[in-house]
Amino acid sequence: MRGELLTYYVLLWDPGSDKTTYGALAEKSGPRSGSWSCGNTKGIAQGDKVILRRTGRGLKGVVGIGTVTRGSYESPWAGTGEIGVFVDIDWQKIAEEPFVDRNDPDLSGMDRFWGAQSGGTRIPDDDGATIVAKVQGHFDWSFLPTGAQFVNHWTAAPPTETQRNMLVSHYWSPERKMHPGYMSQIMGWPSASTSHLHYGKFASQTADAMKVKLPHTADKIALFAAFTRTPDGVKWVMHEQVRHAIARLGWHGEGGSLLPYELEERAQFQEGQRMQRTITVRGRNASVREHCLSFHPPICAVCSFDPTERFGAEFRNVLDVHHLNPIAESESGRTTDPEKDCRPLCPTCHRLAHHGMRAGTCRSMDELRMLLANAETR
Repeated sequence: MRGELLTYYVLLWDPGSDKTTYGALAEKSGPRSGSWSCGNTKGIAQGDKVILRRTGRGLKGVVGIGTVTRGSYESPWAGTGEIGVFVDIDWQKIAEEPFVDRNDPDLSGMDRFWGAQSGGTRIPDDDGATIVAKVQGHFDWSFLPTGAQFVNHWTAAPPTETQRNMLVSHYWSPERKMHPGYMSQIMGWPSASTSHLHYGKFASQTADAMKVKLPHTADKIALFAAFTRTPDGVKWVMHEQVRHAIARLGWHGEGGSLLPYELEERAQFQEGQRMQRTITVRGRNASVREHCLSFHPPICAVCSFDPTERFGAEFRNVLDVHHLNPIAESESGRTTDPEKDCRPLCPTCHRLAHHGMRAGTCRSMDELRMLLANAETR
């Protein structure tokens, strides 16, 4: 995967002349994983997305979507010995009959996708995201556990710090719609596909432990979220059952947009600090982040960066909430007053507050403003 955006390629399947190493899709559910020809394209990388288009006689349309697990490589064709170029794929949805076809008004203008004559043709990112969202829309959610079942499982088998912060960050995204690229920024990962792989692995492990049988055609993340198409791209929409579990467990009080150094601080207080911390603010439900941003103007307290003015109201949550007295400095279970003890900071100023400081210390607001003033002077 290169950069923050997912890269999409179209692969082709003609049931009348199929040459893939595992044969035609004889069953509706199809294989879960395997190799597929990608024409002569040698630039497909691990993490890229592929969309399988059925061609030839009879039914035509999109019959599969998947993620590349091994990028382009050369291998002999089965039965002929001739060398071809292939990719290995983990299929999220695959079937014999199309999920969607060209008659869908949202897909009718995608000339590069519908006109591709060879597998491995790259298609525009927006087109690829729209197709994937459409296919994911054909889904039955009856397999989902209840919120109480999620609570019972995560109480008995707590997730790791990283897994929990993925859930909390998703919980606090606007309308609980999380873009994979934004999660990668929060978690300190290189790309949107990395978020997809980590979140998908966590969902898969949870499903196995809870003995939830995901539909064979499902993306693993379907245990936690549905997929939706927005003007900003495809996003994960957290299921109400998962939201309920996070709130019942009290994790929502940890706030969102946690950066790597914040995770290190919190990891020193795995007992009590996160689960027993008391927030007393006008009788509202406990949430340091939420109430800090309700008391203070939603702008950076150091550089005055205003994300709502720059990008719109939906980006208000890109601000971090900074503890004036670092979490690692306090005793377990301290009481936090979001109005007095916290300030909203942009991610850059928040990083500067902690950068180069030993655990349990940070720069004061005045020191940060002095850094900014010196930078502007230079």
